[in-house]
Amino acid sequence: MQILLPQTIHPHLTTLLQTTHDITHYERLPPSYDTLDCVVLVGEALTLREQVVMIRRASDVLVLCLMVETDAISRANGIATLLQCGADDATTTSEDSRLVACRVHAIARRAERHRKQKALPTWNELTLTTDYNLTCGTTVQAVTKQEFNLLEHLFAATGTLPKSTLLSRMYPNETDRPAPKMIDVLVCYVNKKLTALTGGQYRIATEYRMGVRMERMAHN
Repeated sequence: MQILLPQTIHPHLTTLLQTTHDITHYERLPPSYDTLDCVVLVGEALTLREQVVMIRRASDVLVLCLMVETDAISRANGIATLLQCGADDATTTSEDSRLVACRVHAIARRAERHRKQKALPTWNELTLTTDYNLTCGTTVQAVTKQEFNLLEHLFAATGTLPKSTLLSRMYPNETDRPAPKMIDVLVCYVNKKLTALTGGQYRIATEYRMGVRMERMAHN
């Protein structure tokens, strides 16, 4: 698993996680989380909340928050706020590094178990795999987590899906929900990959004022 840790993190935690995971340290959060499985954030609860909301707008990467708050009331309020806005787990920097490492292992196991239990989403000859690939026969095309999320909902739809409905399904937490234009951007990226994968046989069609749907192109 690819884990992103802040440079200020306790060295002992890095050592504990390096035994089973690939670790990268950051000074500033990256613009993309597509190659990551888990991000560990450290700071005050209000700052962490802003960072979690920002990450959730771009990715469903696992997020563990370590708050600097130590008094009981601030700790309880902070943890509740962070979990509500999309963090997968939250605790304080005063917690023992061994317990923090166990929290990372636990959320990673839950995510992997959930991913394996889900049936592979398919639409005609197209299949999404648990390692974020889109396949058509023996041909494989890598997709981002957001693109995977978009295709997964379109595969499950029985017809045209309104963009507002698609957004609410992709981003259940309203505070994390991006502008509707995000759907258009993702559709553009995915259609380029579908063209490369299938030679133009499949695409996401946009119906004016109606929404988007999967489409198989007719060939003469």
